[in-house]
Amino acid sequence: MTVSRFTPLLLGLALGLGLVVVQPAGPAFAGTTQSKSAVQVLFERGRKAMEAHDYKTAVTEFERALVADPTGGHTYTLLAVSHARLGNDGKAKKYFRSALDIDPNDLDALQYQGQLYASAGDLTKAQENADKLAKACGECAQQKGLVAEIARARANPPKAQADGAPGQKAPTQPGG
Repeated sequence: MTVSRFTPLLLGLALGLGLVVVQPAGPAFAGTTQSKSAVQVLFERGRKAMEAHDYKTAVTEFERALVADPTGGHTYTLLAVSHARLGNDGKAKKYFRSALDIDPNDLDALQYQGQLYASAGDLTKAQENADKLAKACGECAQQKGLVAEIARARANPPKAQADGAPGQKAPTQPGG
């Protein structure tokens, strides 16, 4: 095959017009229709919104990232935490399950899901997550964090609300 002197120019033009999409290989982005950088941009927007405590925007950005790449386990985890911070515990539980379906040993998902259980007063499920963490990583930061949250929940059980439902607080924010 002969490469003409115009080949680099044509390839550059095709890339510029979006006729050719170059995607990095790898399991995190295998089979996606968006480029890795587009997914990363959406993920980073969501993460920055979380840092600013703008959980509504974080939810939107993480959902957009999942449309572009539905295999992003950590995106599901942070979407779940964002929903928990907004008080949407049902959605948080759903997205923690999705993250753990992708990777049953996702340390962050196990920790934050366990914190959600502990804050809701379900110490049995919280302890199950702590046990899974101990098996997966020993006494890592996530396991220690969850054990501390369980101890706090035992010392200060959720107070019943007026309707008799247990009071709940969202899991501790990632990085805090």
